[in-house]
Amino acid sequence: MKLREIPSYHWRVIRLNLSRVKRLHSATAPTADVIVSFTSIESRLHLCHLTVRSTLTGTMRPQRVVLWLNDKLRGKIPKRLLQLVGSRFEIRYVANDEPYLKLLPSLHAFPQSAIVTCDDDMMYAPDWLEILYADHQRFPQDIIAHVCRRIEHDESGAARPYLLWKREKTYSASYQTLLPLGFAGILYPADCFNKEVHHAVAYRALAPKADDLWFKFMSLRNGTTSRKVSRASGTPMMISGSQTVALSSTNCHDGNLLQWEAIVNHYGRPAFASPLPQ
Repeated sequence: MKLREIPSYHWRVIRLNLSRVKRLHSATAPTADVIVSFTSIESRLHLCHLTVRSTLTGTMRPQRVVLWLNDKLRGKIPKRLLQLVGSRFEIRYVANDEPYLKLLPSLHAFPQSAIVTCDDDMMYAPDWLEILYADHQRFPQDIIAHVCRRIEHDESGAARPYLLWKREKTYSASYQTLLPLGFAGILYPADCFNKEVHHAVAYRALAPKADDLWFKFMSLRNGTTSRKVSRASGTPMMISGSQTVALSSTNCHDGNLLQWEAIVNHYGRPAFASPLPQ
């Protein structure tokens, strides 16, 4: 965290912690017809209440926020998180433990709902959900994301190193190689994936640490368009102390590239990655 960001960070934490639990569940703001879904691990549970509070104190609130946890965490939920459980926030448990818990269980549990994913180490801006939902109403069949990269390929159709996949700066951008990034928030409409998205043996073998890439490929197989939001939101703030266990450093050192190539080699190269004609 940069020195100039420290005051605004602490002010945000104080404001979130001062929000009364009862008000988090009341209808004081318009409700978006979406489910917010995320997962966490034991080392971050003591900080998750900030993520939940940020999603429930915005200019628009979801129908429900669902935190998916591994069964082994039953009885280990911190009081600050447990006290938030109510009509708009619930904790559900499953047998497995992987990044895919942020979305796949919610696809099963709420098959007709739009699902918005978020990360457990972020505090989101007040207009975060409002912007996603407004664009969803305009483009109800599209995947909408706050932050995206462009999947880059060379002349042979092979993917370039992940660090060369440039951030998309144009709002409302929409094209096949647009990759939504989960940390900032993604809205997935109902039925946007190929049914293979639930193939656990495949995604655990091909992309165990790259759920964004798996979801991108499975949306391509379904013919679903990805789209960047039409306007800026406040930048999500990373919660201090949440990065003792993180995937980002591993994946950025071409872990993402290796997992993308594994998916492509298994299922076949997407049309946009075909070699250029000679």
